[in-house]
Amino acid sequence: TGLQSVKSSIEPADAIVYKMLGMQYIPPELREGNQEVGQAKENLLPNLIELSDILGDMHVHSYFSDGMIEINDLIEKCKKYNYSYLAITDHSISNKYGNGLSPERLSEKIEFVNDLRRKVKTVNFLIGAEVDINNDYTLDYDDEILSRLDFVLGSMHSNYLNTCQQNTKKVVSAIKNRYVDAIAHPTGVVFSARAPYILDMDIIFENAARYGKALEINSYLLRLDLNDDFARKFKKLGGKLVINTDSHRADNLDMIKLGVEVARRAGLEKGDVINTMSLSELKQWKKERANTGV
Repeated sequence: TGLQSVKSSIEPADAIVYKMLGMQYIPPELREGNQEVGQAKENLLPNLIELSDILGDMHVHSYFSDGMIEINDLIEKCKKYNYSYLAITDHSISNKYGNGLSPERLSEKIEFVNDLRRKVKTVNFLIGAEVDINNDYTLDYDDEILSRLDFVLGSMHSNYLNTCQQNTKKVVSAIKNRYVDAIAHPTGVVFSARAPYILDMDIIFENAARYGKALEINSYLLRLDLNDDFARKFKKLGGKLVINTDSHRADNLDMIKLGVEVARRAGLEKGDVINTMSLSELKQWKKERANTGV
């Protein structure tokens, strides 16, 4: 908005201190004792991602599963944030508490979204799914079904009794599936409710970077997963992230700013996050990865 552009043009009150010291200005989010002072002296600080860089939310639930968001509310939120696209990513069949979609109901949803595309021209609605990773290391939908989707999130929801090796193998198996684009809320933490899964995050980071798969910064206020330390580490490996809200209610979409704040603390720039791409760039990202067979 115009107000946002005015605010961004106003120099911070403490910027004069950094000028006097001959240093690049250090945004508050980076003042964590992570070598930012040395970087500022060498003018090497990252150009941090901004909320306005986000062009679409890639993790939103509808009435088809456990979401309670009216389409008109989605359209208004997209208008508010100037989104050019939004992925409707309902749960898959084994997620019973989330009213997961059978293949038949998923087909109904695909028809619904295609009809929505014909009627709504202000935002591009994408057909997505949050697909559970099963204990036998398969995904809830087979590849034929996954190939019909615009955006696929691999996800775990109930793996607290598994070993570290089992959980890690599950996530890596999803990463290796050519149709999976990203891993949702990778550690599974829900503050005040669920501890994180036991995982070898180094192995997950290595495989996600190798196979060109994004890891999610889930903006929901009780998740914020990945956290800034993990996001920073993944970026250093050349990994890409996606900042989503995991929305089930209309107001949840406003939490996108919390995910952006996590990304800024991690030192992420616009180019580190896939949903800062235009829709054509996002499709090209998927196509290039598909051409490599992963």
